[in-house]
Formats: sequence, C-alpha cells, structure tokens
Amino acid sequence: MPQYPQFTPRNCSWTTIFEMVKQPCFLWACWHPGNLGEYCSIKQLWATWHEGTIIDSVGQMPPLLLVEQELGGTKNPSTHKGRRQTWRPHNNTNVSAAWSQFMFFVTQVNSMMDAGNHASEAVQILDEWHGSMTVPQFHLKLQPKKTWMGHTTAEGSLPSNSASPT
Repeated sequence: MPQYPQFTPRNCSWTTIFEMVKQPCFLWACWHPGNLGEYCSIKQLWATWHEGTIIDSVGQMPPLLLVEQELGGTKNPSTHKGRRQTWRPHNNTNVSAAWSQFMFFVTQVNSMMDAGNHASEAVQILDEWHGSMTVPQFHLKLQPKKTWMGHTTAEGSLPSNSASPT
C-alpha cells in the first residue's frame, strides 16, 4: 500500500509538495487548465495561472505558473539548453492545443506588462476588449488572419489603445 506524505504547517508549501512528487506525469489529469470555454473572463484565466484555481469546499490548486516553473520545460537563457517538461503528457495533440490556447492569453498579459501595465490593468483591458464574446471567440478574434498564400495579416493583433477590437 502506498505511503502518503504527512503534511504539516512546516512542509505545506507548493515548493515542498513539488519536491515530494515522484511521478509528475500524473499531475496533468488533476491540475491542467480548463479549456477556454470554461473561463468566463481573462481575469479568471489569469487567476488559474497566477494564483491557482479554487475548488469549492476543498482547497486550491497550485498556480500553473509555479507548476510550470517547477516541472515545466525551462531553458537557460545563455546556453539555450533546457530540460524537457515533465508534467504535461508528451505527443498528445489535445494537451498541446489546450496548453497553447491557455498560454496565448498568459502571453498577452505578459506582453502588456512588458509594455508598462500592471497585471491587473492588463487583465482588465483584455476583459474590456473581450466584451460579450466568449473566451474562445475572443481567442479566435485575436488570431492572425491567414491568406491563401499562407501569409498572415495584422487583423488578429491587439488594439494599441483601450478601444475594443473590431
């Protein structure tokens, strides 16, 4: 019978818990982000990344940012060498698509933060642009439009001001 670790106030941090994980490949089934249709707002999606999803009457999952830092594929900026991520299933197109779509919005928020916005401002701006669209519709709206030659146009880019995209 497997022996479960004892969690105490001394060892109950996500970093300590990650150190106890022996088979990270099983974490995706529990901690993966929802599909875009499960998020009502960019704020809710960002909370999953930055704070962790709250599970009513149970607790809170770790922030996916922290999961990715601890178990994701990271590269050393100077050597461009890294390790293979361990918590997301490999060679699974559904997992790759779900992660890519989720990370699209994380990247949008981070880009806006790089441009000088605070995270809460970036999220609020995106939610204003998001308006009455569903998150998947907003994702689709922001994708570069493809032409028959395979080139893209700027139609899918974010607006440069806080007006909503057309």
